Amino acid sequence: MLRDATCRISSYVGSRDIGVYIQNLGHHFCPGQTFTAYGGTTGVYGPYQYQWRYKMNSSAPWSGIVNTNPYQDNLTLTVPANFFGVIYIELTATNGTDTETYSVGVLSDYLSCPHNRPAEDAGIKTVPSLDIFPNPASDHIQLRLSRPVSGKTQIVVMNMLGKVYYSQPVHFGNSTEDQFVLDLPGIPEGQYMVVIQTEDFQQISQFTVLK
Repeated sequence: MLRDATCRISSYVGSRDIGVYIQNLGHHFCPGQTFTAYGGTTGVYGPYQYQWRYKMNSSAPWSGIVNTNPYQDNLTLTVPANFFGVIYIELTATNGTDTETYSVGVLSDYLSCPHNRPAEDAGIKTVPSLDIFPNPASDHIQLRLSRPVSGKTQIVVMNMLGKVYYSQPVHFGNSTEDQFVLDLPGIPEGQYMVVIQTEDFQQISQFTVLK
């Protein structure tokens, strides 16, 4: 009986299961910013080899393996200068016997990066602010820009994981405070982003849906 118990304890301690995580990674990054993601593992029977991949938004394909050193436990990426949305980072770790994968999404936006907005000098207009109300919302939101815009304007509504619920070209008009009412049928409760994109700028704001 003692021998059987010892074998069971030995089998438990010798578990080869791997846990994988990505640490010290913020939730928001500026377009054009370079950041580093650090990976880690839990478990036994190393050393571990790592494979890093990434993709821009949930519907995009994964990149190929981007680290040339299989023992590299970090990944450095530069956010494209004109990219807004969610960047997904995936880490796969293996010790030759067991393999585990972990992924995380980080947001690239302009809300956290006021220094990216052009100054209003030399004939350059500042990026207009975007207000959303009511917030929290239920079945509709009203979008208001602080100054008129012209030309092609695109509105995108997505959740914090990058799933797109609405994407349409719109016309704001020529009022001093351009406004647009957007219906939200069938959107579940949660946190969302609204992206206003024109030929001259991109603006992002967040809102909450409560039913």
